[in-house]
Amino acid sequence: MYCNILKRESDEAYAIAYIDSSIGAYFPLFDAEAAEVHRVYDTGEVLLSSTVSETGPYIYVKAPIYDNDGKVIGVVEVGTLSDVLDSSVNQMLRAIVVPLIMIILVILFVFSEIFSFIDLCSKYKEEVQENKQAVPLHLVRFLVFITFVAFNMATSFLPVYILRFVGEGIDIPRELAGSIPMSINLVFLAITSLFCARLLNAFSFRKVAVFSGCIALCGDLILALSQNYAMIVSGLILNGIGVGLITNAIHIYLASSKFGGNKVSGYGFSIFSAASLIS
Repeated sequence: MYCNILKRESDEAYAIAYIDSSIGAYFPLFDAEAAEVHRVYDTGEVLLSSTVSETGPYIYVKAPIYDNDGKVIGVVEVGTLSDVLDSSVNQMLRAIVVPLIMIILVILFVFSEIFSFIDLCSKYKEEVQENKQAVPLHLVRFLVFITFVAFNMATSFLPVYILRFVGEGIDIPRELAGSIPMSINLVFLAITSLFCARLLNAFSFRKVAVFSGCIALCGDLILALSQNYAMIVSGLILNGIGVGLITNAIHIYLASSKFGGNKVSGYGFSIFSAASLIS
């Protein structure tokens, strides 16, 4: 931005001071610039205008300077290149619009889940009233949504978080040390599929869900309270076991439950996919 102080003497207008680190002699103003100074002197109004010079397009404002008697004794002009102003406005818009869009999307996702839960809950009650064998798909969708929200929130910032605990004492490349815990997490996610079915045969789905949720919660707490690299690895192992158990348990539960036909069974898996993707 630049700032000039302008003054009218007799019928001439002059630029008498610069506050923009420019170099040059004070000079008289001509044509439109002089007319604007005369206008501000005569009317006392704040004048917003623009012009194009050899250095580019400018937008500026001229405001009167008053003495103690309320008489205009000068004009201050503050302006900037239009490109600079456009860039500033665009940055402001991005700073406002992007978070606003994200908030709107989150609200839409949340309300989508609420309406889906209400719809599935009403269908479940109707089937129970008709003495049909029904599965509480509304609870399944809610459980899947909560599980994947917690898992995705943790894994979204973990790569950066892990690097904070990678010190000189670890004799492996920094990037590799940052990726190993995440790989271990995925390995234990896969390992749980080997014994999840046996757990469901020995215990009910509800007990397995509560047990796996507690394990995943313990892993997340260890991650939150981590003081070293070993705690990060331990937390991700528990997290992988917990998330893997509940995910496989839900798959087995949907596949083994009697819905009354393959069409309804497919509907159950579509609910699982929708809840996992939207979270």
